[in-house]
Amino acid sequence: MAKRSAATPATVPQSRPTYACDCVPRRLCQYDGRGHRVATAGREATGPAPARADAALAPTRRFATRELPEHRRDELIREFYGRIGIGVDIAPIEVPLDLDISTLILPKIMMIAATTTPLRWDRRPDLTADGNDDICITWAAGGYAFRQHGRSDVDIAPGAACVIPVDRPWSAATLDGSWKTNIQIERRLLLERVPDLEDVAPDCIERRSPEAALLFDYQWWIARRPITEAMAPRIAEHIADLLALALGASADARQAAREGGVRAARLLALQRHIAANLHRPMLCARSAAKALGISERYVRSLLSDEETTFSDYVADRRLDAIRSRLLQPSQAVLPIADIAAEFGFFEPSTFYRRFKARFGMSPSEFRRG
Repeated sequence: MAKRSAATPATVPQSRPTYACDCVPRRLCQYDGRGHRVATAGREATGPAPARADAALAPTRRFATRELPEHRRDELIREFYGRIGIGVDIAPIEVPLDLDISTLILPKIMMIAATTTPLRWDRRPDLTADGNDDICITWAAGGYAFRQHGRSDVDIAPGAACVIPVDRPWSAATLDGSWKTNIQIERRLLLERVPDLEDVAPDCIERRSPEAALLFDYQWWIARRPITEAMAPRIAEHIADLLALALGASADARQAAREGGVRAARLLALQRHIAANLHRPMLCARSAAKALGISERYVRSLLSDEETTFSDYVADRRLDAIRSRLLQPSQAVLPIADIAAEFGFFEPSTFYRRFKARFGMSPSEFRRG
């Protein structure tokens, strides 16, 4: 597990895994290995606005096997990255070590996105002398065979969460690391919220619960996009809220989470649902609420916090998508009205008026550059 003094890193899968719970939509826009939005089902994916180009970003670290001298890879991975950097002994299973790891560093939390070959991690008793007592929650495509001294062995199902107290010796192995994602959080941040934290089992997070789905979806997306330094403390609080809910928060912590992390995760899920369905003429607050398993009133409340309405938010995202299409050379022969109609603007005069109001010029002027 990563030490606080050493930033850790791992590869971002090319597509997001399907999570088991259906309370949050799963067929959302995909991101490539650099966090850039890519096309989904032949339509351009849109989503929440990216960080401003001039904004200071939260620190990230990268560690990739292919960037190391081939003759020293094993040494550098196992000794410097493994034992010294993150306090574990790393051993390959059947094939040579190959890692690609990215770490986002937030206040008191690190979020890791990775791809690995089949591996075994051992947190030996001598390595726990580093004093790291963080809690790590980790998911992998192939699940884990998890062993902890003095406790029963646990097999963690593919895609399910494994909860690891870093201050104790343990070992974990996975045969499929095609995607892997971790949250490492300072213990005291959870102790404030989870009264029975010391007693949680490695497989205590119920894979199909709404809390688990909210946590997984939110952390997956946050770990794979640029985060500004200004946003980082708030996002860290949201992650802590969602973790506490999944682990068994106190009554006070549950209430605080509903107004903090849960609301943030629901808003993100709503924004991504809208982004994935911009082309659907019947997209409305009611259909979004049904897809997300929340009330229509709650949908409107989430966007009200952003100082917008559902209809205005959808219209703005559609206009952004159309604007992006107009920039593509491959779309130059398509009539503007046809592109607008794909995104629900069937009345040209309404579309032209709203486009000019948003971007300060007509669609034709914009296309001409």
